Amino acid sequence: MKNLVVLKFGGSVLDGPVSLQKAARFVQDLASTDKVVVVVSALKGATDGLLALAGEKETLSHPEQVAQLLSMGERTAARAFLIAMLRMKLDVRLVDVDTPLWPIITEEGPLDAAPLFEETKRNCEKSLLPLLEEGVIPVVCGFIGKSGKGQITTLGRGGSDVSATLLGKCLGAREVVLVKDVSGVSSSDPDHVKNARRLSEIKLEELGSLASTGAKVVSRAALSFVEGYNLRITSMEQGLNGGTVVAAPARPPGKISIASSEASMITIIGSDVTRAYPALLSLLNELKITPLAASFNNTTAIIYADGKADPERVHSLVDQGLVRAVAVRHGLSCLLLSGSQFENTPGVLSSFTEALYSHGVNVFSLSTLGDSAKIFVLSSSAEKAKQVIARSLGLASKKNSQVQKAHEK
Repeated sequence: MKNLVVLKFGGSVLDGPVSLQKAARFVQDLASTDKVVVVVSALKGATDGLLALAGEKETLSHPEQVAQLLSMGERTAARAFLIAMLRMKLDVRLVDVDTPLWPIITEEGPLDAAPLFEETKRNCEKSLLPLLEEGVIPVVCGFIGKSGKGQITTLGRGGSDVSATLLGKCLGAREVVLVKDVSGVSSSDPDHVKNARRLSEIKLEELGSLASTGAKVVSRAALSFVEGYNLRITSMEQGLNGGTVVAAPARPPGKISIASSEASMITIIGSDVTRAYPALLSLLNELKITPLAASFNNTTAIIYADGKADPERVHSLVDQGLVRAVAVRHGLSCLLLSGSQFENTPGVLSSFTEALYSHGVNVFSLSTLGDSAKIFVLSSSAEKAKQVIARSLGLASKKNSQVQKAHEK
């Protein structure tokens, strides 16, 4: 639905009657030009207060009851927001877990439950789309879901963001807007960096990397459903023409390819390898060799690079007194695995590493970032490894499957 916008209001911007009415006017302005779905978080501080009432031991021993208790934050906030919107004479409908309109279905398990996309999409098409066609504004409780058995579940911290991005994907939204108490995504944490700047735009994979390393603007889980629409992170003051826009085109299907057919594994050993690492990177730059992955401990660093590193040149680090010893291994290849939802699919890594092991392929290193992984194997095993991974993840074409079977024979 090209003119649909999903608006999510964070609890940090909903702290009382005045802010609720301000948010309702925000919706009213947008509803004059677009179809709107509203997702509401619990009012500021409500979830923490409910969690404190439950107590840590009860969270572990009575998770079903805790999930029901925590859900009250969003369920209360949605009703308060509904009243504020009714004052604006808007045509609204409450969408809660106890209504037949409820769309979000999750896996079993009351706390931190993962949404089930296909089931949720079917429910959205059945319940929410007809409302939108009639010009009604659904007000959806964020953060919560319902299992296949009908139990109330919660989506974990940042769950209301997950609700919004999930509904955006299911409904084919033009844009999902997360209204928060920050003006957008910053170049660093403004609580710790005085000169942090708001970014007007950022790529989805870049924001995902920030989220993976602790940035709290939006959860990694919420980003997994951002596809085919723009995500805007903004504040009430910045509005729909400000904040940070996250461009999210349709994701390409999963694929496995050989990123480097001639990779080197460079090992350096010393009392402080971090001191030698910049010199090694400079050397690789001189040799026109691109680093692909690295791992460290206190005395050893291993760098994988795209190209045939010269052992004599690498040994110059010893001559400079930066390290005590070096080793260079050639004859490796780097496989690149990428694909939609790769980073959020449990068991993906084990599924193909076990398959490689069963086919006698040794993995020298495996590194992941977002929805991609780099796998380093012997060059002599690269094609075989590529086909094994493709088959284990269902990425192989019929032709590739035939090639793999022939290879196994």
